[in-house]
Amino acid sequence: MPSLDDLLVRKIILHNRFSTANQIQECLELQKKHPEKSLLELLLEKGYITKEQKRLIETLQKLSPQPVQEKKENKLFGKLVLMKQYAREGDIEECLKIQQELRKQGKYLRLGEILVQKAYLTKYQVEEVLKLQRQSFKNSLPELHCELCKAPFSVKEENQFWIFQCQNCQFLLKLPK
Repeated sequence: MPSLDDLLVRKIILHNRFSTANQIQECLELQKKHPEKSLLELLLEKGYITKEQKRLIETLQKLSPQPVQEKKENKLFGKLVLMKQYAREGDIEECLKIQQELRKQGKYLRLGEILVQKAYLTKYQVEEVLKLQRQSFKNSLPELHCELCKAPFSVKEENQFWIFQCQNCQFLLKLPK
């Protein structure tokens, strides 16, 4: 089964059309024989992605607020909940413990979902905190440059993606949220 990192890499590659699903699957199969190699290394070796695309994918992978970075995200989410005085520290700690127990059972719920289920927060409050969290994420983005013309990317939010668009040649990159 692919790791969470490999699933994120796959999402980034497919959304940006750097490679095909079949090429990724081929490299995932190859990875079973060569577990010391990452999916990106294998895609690069096979010529399915370029070095520049690999670098961009690695950068986007580090930026992505996916389960791989969930502890950091939970910490920020919890701090923002406390800052807004929507819940108490003990409520957040209780929900983090519930989240860990669920994870052991193979169930993945976000901290906000658990806080709503326990009636510590409303869905509206979760949305408010997520807006603050997204703004914090957007403000922390390093400046990325286009692989084609080296101009900086502008960043905007759209549905389920962060959209990076070159200010010069309009080249697009999508990062799943």
